[in-house]
Amino acid sequence: MRYEAGYFRSLDKQDMFFRHWRPDGEPLATLWIVHGIGEHSGRYFPMAEYMVARDIEVFAMDNRGHGRSAGKRGHVDSFQQFLDDLHIFWLRFGPDQKKPVVLFGQSLGALIALHYAGEYAADLDTVIFSAGAFSLPEKLPKLKIAAAKLLLKLKPDTTFNNEIDPECLSSDPEVVRDYLDDPYVHDRISVRLFFDLVDRVNAAADVAAILDLPALFMHGAQDCLLPVRGTEQIYSLWHGEPKELVIWPNMRHDLPNDTGRDEVFAKMSDWISERAGVSSEQKPSEALV
Repeated sequence: MRYEAGYFRSLDKQDMFFRHWRPDGEPLATLWIVHGIGEHSGRYFPMAEYMVARDIEVFAMDNRGHGRSAGKRGHVDSFQQFLDDLHIFWLRFGPDQKKPVVLFGQSLGALIALHYAGEYAADLDTVIFSAGAFSLPEKLPKLKIAAAKLLLKLKPDTTFNNEIDPECLSSDPEVVRDYLDDPYVHDRISVRLFFDLVDRVNAAADVAAILDLPALFMHGAQDCLLPVRGTEQIYSLWHGEPKELVIWPNMRHDLPNDTGRDEVFAKMSDWISERAGVSSEQKPSEALV
């Protein structure tokens, strides 16, 4: 396996951090990872290493306002900046790819991936959504919402706690501890990002209804951050074929880092292999066995 990390410049000349994992041999497909709110690309090493062992090349970036990338923590001037940054990332590394391109999104990353596909479907061969932020949490703090509405015009970059309960992420205590101790994880969301997110959640159904891409939808049945019904709704409206919905019965929100993640990775690998026209029983790269 070959690994590199570095920076690329965004449209507005900000430094965006990225990671790239590549198998020693010729990759059968390329997986692009979009992470969720408050986290960063470094939490996807287990997924990347699993995929590279099966000859799938992996790219991931830290979203604006996250990880090692530029920007106030938890803030963007508009949701569109996520899409623009991802597209610049694609233009920097993607056009030379000769193999199928797979876009994966976790939580907020799934919402970003959905809207990116809505604008740049021609760049993609399939999409995978994990615990997608396709509906709002069951309970939102009413006092914070009221305050946010007042601040939206006055100071939209004001940030609040994003209300993520780390215990909802994973049933693995070590994963929860690592999340809490990770200096590149934050717990912020800005007023602007919150209301842009609400708008994009409300628009998700219309985008899903017109996309023709194959899509794999996954959600943990024990997810106490985002309701499964959002994923179920977008799956039911999804226009493209084939499509598949997998509800993991004993898993929580953060499927790539929950116990049982190897089953999730295996499902993803099989889905990608099918899109690449390769048997799911293909032997992994010898160097990584």
